[in-house]
Amino acid sequence: MRTLIGDVPDGWQTEPLETFCKVMAGPSGGAARTRRRPGTGGARVPLIVPKNIVEGRIVVEEPAYVSGERAERLGNYRLEPGDVVGVRTASIGRYALVGPEHEGWLFNTACLRIRPDRKHVHPGYLLHYLRNPLVREWVEQNSLKSTIRSINSETIRQLPLVLPPLPVQESIGGVLSALDEKMAVHAEISRRAGELRDQLSPLLLTGALPTSYGARPGDDR
Repeated sequence: MRTLIGDVPDGWQTEPLETFCKVMAGPSGGAARTRRRPGTGGARVPLIVPKNIVEGRIVVEEPAYVSGERAERLGNYRLEPGDVVGVRTASIGRYALVGPEHEGWLFNTACLRIRPDRKHVHPGYLLHYLRNPLVREWVEQNSLKSTIRSINSETIRQLPLVLPPLPVQESIGGVLSALDEKMAVHAEISRRAGELRDQLSPLLLTGALPTSYGARPGDDR
């Protein structure tokens, strides 16, 4: 059977995304006004923004926060494990899977939430389907091309979703997620090695740190 992503086995189905997923764009502009620190005087709820969505993962070093009072009014925008959150303005087509550690968090107006029906769609499979280059090309072609490129929730709802049987979805999601984990580990090793290099470079180049082959400070050679 011919689909958006190519030929697939008979028995797989293609339906608009909205058939088995609920799509919601983030709250409008000022509704999710942020604070940079948790502060005191009431609970604060972390807020996911586009820069937190990196290579299929939610990466948060210094989260933005929404006040507890404001978060109460944004209850419909809370995230649950298994949701997929994506970027819908500027750098569109980036997605990440929401884990247990992000339960109850919010997402801002430049993001959207896709909540799969678990009886039909495996969250891990959905994540990697959305990251498929041909799917991303579809999103690009159907985006609004103004000063800032964007995609609205109604368009995403019409995205053709290719669905293998659920056990096959689970296997596909598991394999690709395992590869993502390996890539993340290697990326972290590379990052730390780069930091170590930057710390050692000025010390080695000025002789402040000896090497097994170099002269030690104070040696007369």
